[in-house]
Amino acid sequence: MANAFPGSQRVPGLVATLIAQLAPEHERGLGQWQSPPPLVHEGDGAFTNNSAQAPHSRYVLDLGPVDLGKPGRREFRFARLPGVEFTLGLKLASRPGEQAPPAAVSLRLVLENEKDELVVHADGRLADWLWSEAGDAWFVYQRGQQIYVTMAPRATRPQRIGLGADGGWGTYFTPRAEARYRLVVDVARANIEERPVSARLIAVAGGWK
Repeated sequence: MANAFPGSQRVPGLVATLIAQLAPEHERGLGQWQSPPPLVHEGDGAFTNNSAQAPHSRYVLDLGPVDLGKPGRREFRFARLPGVEFTLGLKLASRPGEQAPPAAVSLRLVLENEKDELVVHADGRLADWLWSEAGDAWFVYQRGQQIYVTMAPRATRPQRIGLGADGGWGTYFTPRAEARYRLVVDVARANIEERPVSARLIAVAGGWK
């Protein structure tokens, strides 16, 4: 598929590109998965644990549909997620023969913890977010800022900057076991297309790859 949005960034392979970064190094080593302490999700959404054998998206928190057809606000509360890095984003159904999904939407995601600390603040036109495609769907999310630190001659490594509480970076965050979260989603400018777009708000994490 061609990227039809100037200024946007297409990130091919949602699973391979995004989720591979989500499992901490100590959980990826030697092809073995070290399971975090068992937690029981509380609050909004449907939580799925796809087991330690899942290569991608071991954990999925599905917060349900988001109406991109009109401006509006939704609020979600949840707690007791595994302590691995999650990525919040929209899962959009793509249409057969479509070069790129519609993006005439401006969205704001604000995530705070029980201490009223800002964890995630992401906003702007969806066309300017990162788009990853997988099969018949897109995953739309944001990365935070990073710099490259020199480790040795001709060797650098990325370093995240501007982190929020609980590792907030773009739409990434790492839940604490005792934390309780409040997520507010604002659709500031709606999709003006005649055909509705199927969108779900999800958070994904984990996988042994």
